[in-house]
Amino acid sequence: MSKYLSLFLIKCFLILQFIPLFTIGQTKDSIRSQYFRQRDFGKYLISDIYAPTSEVQIVAGSNLREYNIDLARTNNYLPYNQTNFGAEIPIFTKVKYTDNCLKYKFSISAPICARVWFDFTEPSTAPILNTDYQFAILEFNYLKTFESNRIKNIAIKLLPYFHESSHLGDEITLFRRLDTVPVVWANVSYQTSELAVTINDANGRLTNNTSFKLGIKILQNTSHGWYSIRNDKGDTAEFIKSNHIIESYFQCQNQASKGWLANDRFIRVMSFELRERVQYGYPTYPEKKDYYKDWTSYSANEKISLCFNGYLGWKFNFSQNLIPKFGAYLRVYEGINPYGQFRNISNYQFVGLSMIYEN
Repeated sequence: MSKYLSLFLIKCFLILQFIPLFTIGQTKDSIRSQYFRQRDFGKYLISDIYAPTSEVQIVAGSNLREYNIDLARTNNYLPYNQTNFGAEIPIFTKVKYTDNCLKYKFSISAPICARVWFDFTEPSTAPILNTDYQFAILEFNYLKTFESNRIKNIAIKLLPYFHESSHLGDEITLFRRLDTVPVVWANVSYQTSELAVTINDANGRLTNNTSFKLGIKILQNTSHGWYSIRNDKGDTAEFIKSNHIIESYFQCQNQASKGWLANDRFIRVMSFELRERVQYGYPTYPEKKDYYKDWTSYSANEKISLCFNGYLGWKFNFSQNLIPKFGAYLRVYEGINPYGQFRNISNYQFVGLSMIYEN
């Protein structure tokens, strides 16, 4: 390349850099990129059964022989505790403005959560019944805004790799071994990919808003399924191979800082989820009428069950400049048992009080 051509290209490049300064009606773009700062958009809705939040709740739930090691208790409903330890670890966030108007937001994060379910009123050991561990290697969120009165924005969430594993508490495992239950515990461990679309994401604002989210989870390893069993943990013939590889869900959340029972300090939140979940295909053993007889087995063929999860309460706004993170809610659930080792139990319901902290 001759030096004259090189000089010509350099001049053209420099001229192109100054053209925007002389353009009438020029639009100005501003892009802000940040590392390790929590995003304010694409947040999990309160009713999302997989939300990686910190939560403490007291619920009155069904008392079943499957997880009650105290045979003297015959109540239909007993108080239980669920404690979640969850966080969305922020990695990268990018925000673009054009003429001071928001155009899009993008973020990368890593959600992680552990859910512990225990029977704190059992008199001898107050046993942990079940623990679920969940994490995604990366979560991608993207939000695009629109100049419309009805559709303010559309947000997309993608989790290419989500892992969950579930474990019985030690006391329940020991009880099942000593009492010769045919299935001690299942190997509930699987990976999924998830995609969700939200219309009218709250986008970090405290104004009245209603969000709608539709999503699917797809099982990655279909040959392994959602669960399996080892020979030393139970009868492998009692386990039916997974046929369902997709769980879908619909969520809706309304928040209000004005109106019925709401103001700038107490943000009213109504949130519910309808989720098609896989009811696991291994049997339950609800009774043993005589010590010397075998357990009564009720088969539970794997199938899709519709589950409802609803919250009603308030977020407490302590600062006008920050999105409220702490809230208290009434929770109602109906569907399969939501805890991993017991997702073969249908028609399970509970109601309780929940305190949630969102990071």
